[in-house]
Formats: sequence, C-alpha cells, structure tokens
Amino acid sequence: MKFRKLPYSVLENKRPHRIFELVATHVGEQVENRRSEPVQSRLERIPMEFQVVYWLWRFCCEASLNGFEVLTLQSEGIYLPQIHASLEIVGATELVRRLEAAVPHARRARGAEFNTLKDKSWFDQFAPNPAFPTLQSVDEGVYPIINGLTDQVFAFVKSNARAFFGARTRNRPS
Repeated sequence: MKFRKLPYSVLENKRPHRIFELVATHVGEQVENRRSEPVQSRLERIPMEFQVVYWLWRFCCEASLNGFEVLTLQSEGIYLPQIHASLEIVGATELVRRLEAAVPHARRARGAEFNTLKDKSWFDQFAPNPAFPTLQSVDEGVYPIINGLTDQVFAFVKSNARAFFGARTRNRPS
C-alpha cells in the first residue's frame, strides 16, 4: 500500500476544522479496518504528520463529547500513548497535563479498557496530580480547551504542508 497525499486544493477556502476533518478522514480511509479500528501495520507505514492528525481527530471526537473520563476508561483509552505523543507534538500542553492527570485515576478504576493490555508500562509512569483530585475534576473547564485544539492542528498542517499535500499545480498559459 502506498500512502496517498492530499491535493493541495484541500487548503483552499476551508475552515481549520474542516481541514482537520478532511486530513483525518483521509488517513482513516487508508489505515482503518471495516470496524473503524486502526490497523497498526498500516499506521506504521504512513508519515508521522498524518499519524498525529489522525490520533488528534480520534481524541477530539471522543473527548469533545465525553471528556477525559470516558476517553481514558473506554476502548479509545488503549490509544492514549499515541494521543499523548500527538498532543505533545502540536504543543497542546494543557491537554497533555490533563491527560497525564487522568491516567492515574483511570488506572485505578475498575473496567478501564487499557488495563486489559499485556504491557501497561506506559500508563504506570504518571503520578497523581493534586490539582485534579478526581477523574471528573480533569474535565472541569476542559471543553473550550479541546475545541481550541483545531487551531493548533491547522497550524501544524500548514507548517508541514509538504508532508500532507502533493505538489501545487500551476496554471500554465497555453
């Protein structure tokens, strides 16, 4: 499978959220199975920049509706290492801080999906954060911050345009 870049025209006359969605959907079409689950071997073959946008889209879809509590406890929680790395790459420091605060609470919760993983060592690195005494406290005031991630992703896409988009086509005089 050869990964396909997007046409440069995607950047033209579209709002940041729409570009975020278009890039993420483009990746999903190439790396997900029929149940919309990422296939690791396919993900490993795509450029890092696309992986970042893909994981951040999955994060936004879950966290913007249900917060960190559901994100960390449900099936999307098994992808927290990838989401965390992607948040760091785009400089979403407050979301990184809150994710790191949520993990210890989720680790102790019964039924957290990531607790079924064979290797849970990534999840063990975070100590409780006294600023967030409960998992629910991580979500207090977080929704505007999550919604602001779109602008950071858009800036990331624009600054890495060569990775995302094919060559510009120029209209040549006939």
